Amino acid sequence: MITVSEQATRAIRERCAAAGASPSVRVHVLGSGQPLAVTLVHDTTHRPGDQLAAADGVVVRVGRELAGAVDRHRLEAWPGEDPDSLHFVFTDP
Repeated sequence: MITVSEQATRAIRERCAAAGASPSVRVHVLGSGQPLAVTLVHDTTHRPGDQLAAADGVVVRVGRELAGAVDRHRLEAWPGEDPDSLHFVFTDP
């Protein structure tokens, strides 16, 4: 089961609210490595095989191609070099 950290939940909610969108995102992989860096795109469409992680009203959708690789991982939001930026990564729980 995929989980979402409090910081990632807060960041997703804030980004979606700023864009006037519901707090529902889809995960896309940026590259390989550990931790696995990802980007999030607003998406409310459920697709067959999607794995959902929900926390405090935020929904994170992970496609079946990625779901097996990140099962039992946590989506985290880490600070970037710029104080106002965050990077989203999957880490071990």
